[in-house]
Amino acid sequence: MKESSGHHIQLSVAQQMTGLPKFRRRTFNSVHIEGWALYVEQLGKEVGFYRDPVSDYGRLGSERLRAVRLVVDTGIHSEVWSRDQEVHLPNPGPSTSP
Repeated sequence: MKESSGHHIQLSVAQQMTGLPKFRRRTFNSVHIEGWALYVEQLGKEVGFYRDPVSDYGRLGSERLRAVRLVVDTGIHSEVWSRDQEVHLPNPGPSTSP
């Protein structure tokens, strides 16, 4: 949910760039959008938006989810994991667990 800020900023900036062709202002590359969201999440931490561990909890949960997805994606595409190997990857648990 908090990634919305990054997406919102990136989409707003792209739509205001009048020098770009319409297809560049109206269509978006998912990797680019995700990169902007990640950048804005980290920027919030760097400027002190998260003042204590509790306020930073959501961002850390999203970081953990991205790390797990990266491991699974690499396992599937590079290591040619079977579905069973992917499903039985140790579950880090929900982001709401302490």
